[in-house]
Amino acid sequence: MKTFGEILRKHIEQSGFNIYQYARRTGINRVNIQRYIADQRTPDPEVFTILVKHLQLPPSEKQELEAAYEISKVGKELYFQRLSVKELIESISLIYENEKQMETYSRTALTNSCYPFVPEREKNTCVVSGFMNVLYLFQRELSRNALALENPFAYLFLPPDPEHIFMDAWLVPASPQQDNMLKITQIFPLAKVNVRPGSQNHNLHVITSVLPLFLSTHFQYQAYFYYDDPLNDQNYGILYPYYAILKDCVILFSQDMKSAFLSFDPAMVQLYQIRFQKHLIHCQEMLQTAGCFVPREPGCLPCASTAISPQYHIGYSPHLTDIVTPQISDILHYHFFTRQGLLDFAKSGICTGMLSFPEKAASREERRALLNRLCNICEAGPQILRIINPNTFCIPNNLNLNVTEETAYILNFTEHSSWNRIAIRESGIRSALADFLSFLPESPYVYTKEQTLAILKETAGKI
Repeated sequence: MKTFGEILRKHIEQSGFNIYQYARRTGINRVNIQRYIADQRTPDPEVFTILVKHLQLPPSEKQELEAAYEISKVGKELYFQRLSVKELIESISLIYENEKQMETYSRTALTNSCYPFVPEREKNTCVVSGFMNVLYLFQRELSRNALALENPFAYLFLPPDPEHIFMDAWLVPASPQQDNMLKITQIFPLAKVNVRPGSQNHNLHVITSVLPLFLSTHFQYQAYFYYDDPLNDQNYGILYPYYAILKDCVILFSQDMKSAFLSFDPAMVQLYQIRFQKHLIHCQEMLQTAGCFVPREPGCLPCASTAISPQYHIGYSPHLTDIVTPQISDILHYHFFTRQGLLDFAKSGICTGMLSFPEKAASREERRALLNRLCNICEAGPQILRIINPNTFCIPNNLNLNVTEETAYILNFTEHSSWNRIAIRESGIRSALADFLSFLPESPYVYTKEQTLAILKETAGKI
């Protein structure tokens, strides 16, 4: 990727200006602009805004320049780490969207599904080539085990799959029996942070792959990890380094996932099961859940005494009680919510963001007073109130993040009227989440203070 200075120089030249003319047009010192294009200095945000404004770039080129500018400020590794955390947060809602699609699949359709590109197995083995054929084979055997066998399970050692191609929700039965749900156990290698460049991003990709599956209501999923050097390509040259162990078969996958070997040999299945269990003993749980979680007060989340200062609350609609009630502690609480969540509250009078039970609707006068109070809070002192820009950051509904000194908590209110509290104790991932939350207030993922005030006033005027 080109540096900020290289990209800025290109756009100045394409604009038809020389450095002297561009400096006069922008009002920025010519020597400073020369330092910017030589990557000797990084402009302040206000100066950068002026530079971009006078270039009149199309959206794609403007986005490229903004990305290069952020990299010049924080470095490439931290920039891409923050993008990975953003992707992780956005992925949380994927499981619910995918499980809705499962309603269109019947148990009969899954049982009788036919994949024409996958040959029928001969005797106890089957060899498949081609990525899509491997995918179809895995789907077929996973669904068959889940539907046809008692107490079905799957032991998996597969590469992380942030796109959720292999482990998508609809791979399992549309109407699973609660007492016979497919139990999936997966193991991943995580990298020790700072061992080599990109190690943190690998860990974040793993969590992104795992989190939606962990929230599934259609199968039981648990992920474990051990520390290794997964970026060292230590499995390079091994014919089938990855595998899926089902109750009556084993599927071995090539490193590029474009070739697979299926075996129904009982001895081979038993051997892989034993080895997996021995490996699992030395692994740690990647995610832990505390089951249902209920706030102590309506709309208000309890704060851990060991919490990193300040606190960040991210949700669909504003946590009004938490915002308008004066804080007892000196810890600042930053609140992030969506514009649509604010509009929903203005229309219904119900703050649905973080409540586990129906709330009495606020009257029209109460709604208007609360929104005016939010405007006053936004105008006075530090901006603790921000609205997520959906064009840059698509957060899931009813989500809250809380990072303490030892654990990162993800709280999610499901469609089944229950709370999921997920704990991530791996230190590298926890620190990455803490960094992202501290970066979020001044990031391009939220509206500016002026935009936030305009949105609040516009919403209040619609009541």
